[in-house]
Amino acid sequence: MGQIKVSVIVPVYNAGPMVEEFAPSLLAQTIDGYEILYVDDGSTDDSWERLQRLAAAHDHVRVHTQENSGWPGRPRNVAVRMARGEYVHFVDQDDLLAPDALERLYEFAVASDADVVIGKESGSMVPAGANPGGLFRETRARCGRSEVFEYSLNPHKLYSRRLLLNNDLRFPEGPWILEDQLFNARVCAATDKIAVLADQVYYRWQRRGDSGNNSRAGAQLETYLPNLRTVLEAVAAVGDPMLFVRFYRTEILQFVSGANILEVPWETVQERFAEVRKIAADCLPPGLRAHLAPLDALKARLFEEERLDDLAALARWAPGVSMTAEVDAPRWEDGVLTARAAVALVRPEGGPLRPERRGGVWVVPDVPGVGDWEIDDPGQGFRGDLLAKDRDRDDWWFLPERLAVEPDGGAAAGAVRFDPRSVIGGGPAERGVYDVWARVDLLGLGRRVRLTGGAEPSGAAAEPALVGADSVAVQPFWTSGRQLAVDVGERQRSLSAAVAARPMAVPAAT
Repeated sequence: MGQIKVSVIVPVYNAGPMVEEFAPSLLAQTIDGYEILYVDDGSTDDSWERLQRLAAAHDHVRVHTQENSGWPGRPRNVAVRMARGEYVHFVDQDDLLAPDALERLYEFAVASDADVVIGKESGSMVPAGANPGGLFRETRARCGRSEVFEYSLNPHKLYSRRLLLNNDLRFPEGPWILEDQLFNARVCAATDKIAVLADQVYYRWQRRGDSGNNSRAGAQLETYLPNLRTVLEAVAAVGDPMLFVRFYRTEILQFVSGANILEVPWETVQERFAEVRKIAADCLPPGLRAHLAPLDALKARLFEEERLDDLAALARWAPGVSMTAEVDAPRWEDGVLTARAAVALVRPEGGPLRPERRGGVWVVPDVPGVGDWEIDDPGQGFRGDLLAKDRDRDDWWFLPERLAVEPDGGAAAGAVRFDPRSVIGGGPAERGVYDVWARVDLLGLGRRVRLTGGAEPSGAAAEPALVGADSVAVQPFWTSGRQLAVDVGERQRSLSAAVAARPMAVPAAT
């Protein structure tokens, strides 16, 4: 076979027909010199027989079986030591790779001298789709470890096999919740040569209708908390105290937020609270609260002051805060659809949620559990991303402009710019319908909201345009819910019908 550039590693457990269903995306990769390693984790169905047939039919497929370990960690570890590639890429048994994923990821790894390359992810259950973070805004040869911890602690990346072997980087074996976090924390302690390739979707998660790979089945809190302590010890080895900010917010404060405090017996809440406080006291460095967004900082203060009742009151109030997101009349400017967007927080009972300036301090009055909520920096943790969602492929793409936060932190505004020639990672939009959204964090209250406007639901939002050398029809319109959307290539709306209904000279946006 010659040089093997990449080894694809797939743990398998009771995959059944999925072996054949998902194999084609791996078998047809455009890269020269790669192998696929399937490790069957003691399946009780016919998965092993299916894998053997697959290996017999394809020279670049190797298979191995072992006794059931109950988790993907051991199959991955075994495969890394079987692998012959310069790099390995972990893929779940029910996910897909783009046809040129390995080729592009490998070339970028070599060109950027990266030990880890994170390709853009998407799909029906991808976290970046449900809550797209800034990680995939742009391609870059280096990204900060903090971004990895914030947005991408799963293992679906390209890793240098030499890095894994030389540093004895392994997944924990057997049932071990948070295994991906532990593995990637140890990877980040071993290297900072981490790159991001965001110009197309490389890895596509698939939503499963059954129990699937059992890496989360039956996970219990009594194992979660000791494992969290182990993860935090691994984070400490990276040597950057700010990496703990993410873990304080998402792993510690989750136990005093939402359903974890409102839908669990109060006695259990109190027991968990004591355990989690012990972990926080033992493992977290001081001073993290100052780096949290306002709402998380408030939770942290109540947590540190052991005000569990007030945390419960806050947990009942916060989900009721909503966000308005309005956009004015879109227009074409030099081939770019342009508009102005404004977002603002709304109290559960109605009316704006805007901090007031009182004697040099920002205050949100009448917050359950705390009364006057004092805020040091209303803009701390602000994020104001504008995105276009491809309906057909369920992919999210960042628009180039960001919203700017108002001084009081309760609202933000900015330009919306949808360029059909570059919206897909710098390339042209594929035929389809693109809905325009905002993903905004104001005062620590994160919301994903539709940009709405227009006086006529389902009507045109701006004149249609013919874009690019191929004169592709691009039609901005309002959905039935008044959300701004863009039809590219007459996917849903006929250009001739649009012109007939509203006679005009269709401008060319070249």
